[in-house]
Amino acid sequence: MRIFISLAIALPLASYGQIAKSPNQSTVETMLPVSTKALMLPAPFAGKTPVSVSEYNERKTGRIVRVYRFSWAENFEGAVARIRKALSKEAGWKYDDSKPPAILDRKLAKGPVKYQALLLNPAKLVKSAKDPRGERIAASGWIWVSYNEERRPVKK
Repeated sequence: MRIFISLAIALPLASYGQIAKSPNQSTVETMLPVSTKALMLPAPFAGKTPVSVSEYNERKTGRIVRVYRFSWAENFEGAVARIRKALSKEAGWKYDDSKPPAILDRKLAKGPVKYQALLLNPAKLVKSAKDPRGERIAASGWIWVSYNEERRPVKK
């Protein structure tokens, strides 16, 4: 399944810590307020406030991906099992836990969201002055989740 990892996952992982500063860069990251609502946030995250929210805009293709980063105290294996069980009720989710991060993703044929992905990591994510996305801290009993939502282009 890792072959099918799209921009929604690959971009935030590959460019973590880099925010486009020049107009020549093909992808621009914009930090958004944590109050920014996801279009199709999965049920296990209802009521949770993200640590940070970013929007990646790939200029050449027009792809827009929003990344919502959550972190809370919970056993990693238990959280993965709980989230996986909740998402099994929704069609299309694929799961890969061959190594952390555990990945759940799905492509959607209709609606405002084209692709959804979840990366679940055994770590704690905290707000940081050094990195607006948050600082990752190795911590037992914590989970850090990156929810990625690729938006379907709006037809004009």
